[in-house]
Amino acid sequence: MKKTLLYTLLFISPCFGSQPQTKKMKKENQVQPPSPPQQGLLMLLKDNRIEISAEALNGITAFGEVLCITNKGEQPVSDLKVIDLSSNNLTKLPRGSEMLTNLQNLSLNKNRFTDIPKELLSIPKLKRLLMSGNDIERLGSTLEKLTELQSLHLAHNRLTALPKGIQKLQKLGKLDISHNNFEALPVSIVNIWALQVLKASYNKISTLPSDWIKLSVNLVYLDLSHNRLAKIPADLFHVVNLTGLNLSHNQLTGVHNRICSLGSLRKLSLEHNKIKRLPPDISSLINLTLLRLEHNKLEELPPGISSLVNLTFLHLEHNKLKKLPDTLCRLTSLVRLYVNNNKLKNLPQKFAPLKALKKLYASDNYLTSLPEELSSLKLDVLSVENNKFPKVNQSKSTATRQSKVSKLLLESP
Repeated sequence: MKKTLLYTLLFISPCFGSQPQTKKMKKENQVQPPSPPQQGLLMLLKDNRIEISAEALNGITAFGEVLCITNKGEQPVSDLKVIDLSSNNLTKLPRGSEMLTNLQNLSLNKNRFTDIPKELLSIPKLKRLLMSGNDIERLGSTLEKLTELQSLHLAHNRLTALPKGIQKLQKLGKLDISHNNFEALPVSIVNIWALQVLKASYNKISTLPSDWIKLSVNLVYLDLSHNRLAKIPADLFHVVNLTGLNLSHNQLTGVHNRICSLGSLRKLSLEHNKIKRLPPDISSLINLTLLRLEHNKLEELPPGISSLVNLTFLHLEHNKLKKLPDTLCRLTSLVRLYVNNNKLKNLPQKFAPLKALKKLYASDNYLTSLPEELSSLKLDVLSVENNKFPKVNQSKSTATRQSKVSKLLLESP
């Protein structure tokens, strides 16, 4: 059965002070919506959603000037649950926000707000607030009073701190403060016990709070990438329910062995650091499906890495690896393996068990031959250019016996 979408028509009246619509006009509008007036806008809505362009607010000074026309007739603004006012150069909200009694989702992204509008206090059911890309340098007392908030987006501002009162938002499950000017992660964050997702990438963070145990129950995703972290406090590893952890693009030289207590991790990103060795108990991270370690200073891999049998993507490129463990063949779920730009002289001989492997990148090493068992795999990509094969023609002959390879790269283009 074909699914039918129900759309709603929205008419925003011309600028305040123009002639109001008569009952006759409204009745006509319900049957056949008029063409957009010069200073108005006609648009489609779906599921009580307003998406207003930069031109849409010309002359609109109050929410009372918004008229919703549906197939059931006029609908009051108070019925709206989602409003998007992004990219409108707003510095304040239109009047009449107290009319938005059922509003749950408000986007004010890419405007010119310098703080969270106090008018939001009159919207009792507001759960999701998006204010990324504004001119906010500091937050006042309004934020801590929005106690129904479940999701708050403040990325791409100029924040250096968060008010202590943010910890009063005990329903807040998602917080995005990425692309700001934080030098330390605010201590108040670890007191928001309901927090599930925290994004704080692209800041200048060099220190983290220590009392992470308060977030140990609910936090499942943490992104601290593109900061200045040189070490991770051991208390972070109390957050045992993390499924995603991104610490890439920092200044880490090592990884504490206690990271191996995060047994729920599925995605771990440690690329673009200065890591020289991995923790010996890495085998405990049995649920990992993605492990990113490229662009570090690894010279060897711990034997335990072969126990990560659920890995589908393993990134080891741009390190200093001279050898891969022979037990790598135990990673039978592996779909992509990246070992290019290392110092490898050979690859493990046992490749036959890696039946799921589709892409193998081993270029820019010191390989002189390829394992015969590669011919048993149904590879889509085999990249081995810029190696030390004694005779390119001979190596090509060996590799092309692997008729199941869709894309073979033996030489630089």
